[in-house]
Amino acid sequence: MKHLFIILLCAVGLSASAHQGVSFRMPFLLPQHPSGRAVLYCRTAPHTMVLTPEERHMAVYFTQRGIAFFVLNNTQSTADVDYAMQIIRDSSRVWHLNPDDIGMMGCGAEGALVARQSCEAPWAVRPNFTIMLSPLLATPSQKKLPFTVQNHLTPPAIVLVADDDAEISPVNNGVAYYTAMRKAGNPCALHIYPGQRKALLQAFADTLHSELITNLSAWLKALPAPQIGAIRVACIGNSITDGMGIDLNDVHSYPARLQQLLGKDYYVRNFGVSARTLLNSGDRPYMREQAWQMARDFAPNIVIIKLGTNDSKPENWRYGAAFEHDLQAMVDTLQQLPSHPRILLATPIPAFKPTWNINDSVLVHAITPIIAKVAREKHCDFIDLHQLAGLTSNDVQPDGIHPTATGAARIAETIYSFIKQKYHSTSTRNLPKRNM
Repeated sequence: MKHLFIILLCAVGLSASAHQGVSFRMPFLLPQHPSGRAVLYCRTAPHTMVLTPEERHMAVYFTQRGIAFFVLNNTQSTADVDYAMQIIRDSSRVWHLNPDDIGMMGCGAEGALVARQSCEAPWAVRPNFTIMLSPLLATPSQKKLPFTVQNHLTPPAIVLVADDDAEISPVNNGVAYYTAMRKAGNPCALHIYPGQRKALLQAFADTLHSELITNLSAWLKALPAPQIGAIRVACIGNSITDGMGIDLNDVHSYPARLQQLLGKDYYVRNFGVSARTLLNSGDRPYMREQAWQMARDFAPNIVIIKLGTNDSKPENWRYGAAFEHDLQAMVDTLQQLPSHPRILLATPIPAFKPTWNINDSVLVHAITPIIAKVAREKHCDFIDLHQLAGLTSNDVQPDGIHPTATGAARIAETIYSFIKQKYHSTSTRNLPKRNM
């Protein structure tokens, strides 16, 4: 079967205020043997269905690998990208796509749109991975990226950079993005090639001899993707969930290790934010973070809440009378989600040192009993990580608070055993309902 370009005119439900009433056109190429993965390629070309020879080779490259290829024409704003991503995900079943395996790609100036979408967009329209070719992310006068890479929430990326580009500095753009991703602990690959930016696009026409093609193909092959209908697990917490102090924490934090243990039937996401409190009167309340909104937008089937460590500080625990109320409010909000998730309330792990005024006695004698009480009253599951994880001082970093990669693995193994025993008994009634 030959590849055919299909013209898609997307006008239904288009917001006139967002797009000034202009018809939204998006050509796409579907593979003969779909893998479920798709790439949305952004370009600033006029409203035309004609692709350049380089773009045609690019489209063939992806479809030959089972990846659907969409082209967003005349990209002007993030609103255009939002709408395109919404269309692709809403129509994923028709096009045999996995809605959790939709990536974005951009070259030069379009790379800025791709990066912003990866760092700032709502969960529903944020890509699952990004491909950037010599992205123009910062102007010469800017000393840093004009957006913030987020731990765990900014998706994996591969950055392919042309070293000899008079208009786009590799150091201030592609390399800067890789550096920000690496500091955040997010998976990111960086490759720098001799020549100019146009050579990166031309590489798709020479798939037999291109180093770029070899690197991109290997990255795509290794890129993990959840299977359609996987049980979705949201891990809510503070720096211990986030994986603070663990190198590449998006690979070695407890949620990442939990994903490895649970396997392809589950889709685990880390929504941990360092230094946050459950208390809304605390110094850094979790429920005021974007991660809280994105955890709900994730439509989880299981939610693991592990908060309370920072609440034990005297400056926060002076508001401790509200801890039960705030935990109940968090649980109520989650239980009202359309996905009706099972909620697992986990206690904080031991504090082996009173670093940052964290008080282990408060954790054991005040916070843990409240968590257990709310679990009973709200019909949530309860796990005492302070006892069951079996952590020792050898499993935590020198601060006595944060687990090492080994300690994170112990936490993951404890939660894994609980989930397999609690939700996979002989009765399938314990299984959360899958999103289909």
